[in-house]
Amino acid sequence: MAQQQLIKAPPTKSTLLNLKRQIQFLEEGHTLLERKRELLTRLLYERIGEYKKQRKHARLALKQAYHWLSVAHLRMGSRSLQQAGLGTSATLEIDIIPRRSWGSSTPRFRQRN
Repeated sequence: MAQQQLIKAPPTKSTLLNLKRQIQFLEEGHTLLERKRELLTRLLYERIGEYKKQRKHARLALKQAYHWLSVAHLRMGSRSLQQAGLGTSATLEIDIIPRRSWGSSTPRFRQRN
């Protein structure tokens, strides 16, 4: 049989009221933490869905870019393609910014102008 630990406190009404207040405070704190967990879980799943859409879009763009690169390679050859690539500047620059939400950080991408 499991033994219960007793609280070493004087058996007075004020001690009882203090313990009841502490219990109520702890239960409210627990409820708030559960609500926060549910909210964070919902936000996480929303972000995961958003990132999956962006990853799919990026994958399709890369697939198309590699297709056209292979076509250009077949038509121009590797030496001409390399020389053409040296003469161009980067067309897309991005910044990766950490984003904090409810104590957790996720990356945010922003295109430079």
